[in-house]
Amino acid sequence: MNEKKIDEIINLYKNQDFQKNLENQCKEIENKLNDFVKNYNTDIEDNSKIKDKVISRIKSSQSLREKLKRKNYFSKDMENKETEIIFDELKNKLKDMIGFRINCYFKKDEQAVFNSLKTYLEELEFEINDDTIKPAIGPKILKMYCSKKGYSIKFEIQVKSLFHDVWGEVDHKIIYKARGFDSRLVFINQVIESLWGI
Repeated sequence: MNEKKIDEIINLYKNQDFQKNLENQCKEIENKLNDFVKNYNTDIEDNSKIKDKVISRIKSSQSLREKLKRKNYFSKDMENKETEIIFDELKNKLKDMIGFRINCYFKKDEQAVFNSLKTYLEELEFEINDDTIKPAIGPKILKMYCSKKGYSIKFEIQVKSLFHDVWGEVDHKIIYKARGFDSRLVFINQVIESLWGI
């Protein structure tokens, strides 16, 4: 996709009304997730607790720009369509304009928290797409993409232990963002994998 079309999409994304809609939706979902955390921590009698506060973020325009350049979301013929149509299709394709993270204290509790959260959201009539992945390095990432009638944007939730969360930040900055741009990538991968093993 050419730079001009990307600029037009970013301008639509930065539109004040659209951003306000994102903020409202983010806050509403965050409240539901905080209710889940509160109830979970009340019901669990042992030390398998979740950190009290859900972490949320709305994708920045810079991050969206990078993603549009890095990933091939649209076919060549899309460039001839009106920018508004492309933007509408982008909202359907992109599943993480809004993202949330729930942190538990121990890695052994990740799956139980994830399963409980999934049940909770299904009871609230959210559609859940389990997108748990096992990367080449490090532990599997428990994440789901969610949508619901009345919400204009899909959103992502990850469940991680605190240590796994820190690990993910390191991996994202050193490996994911540098992919294809760093000649030392194979060596860095080996070092990171060794560190995770330790």
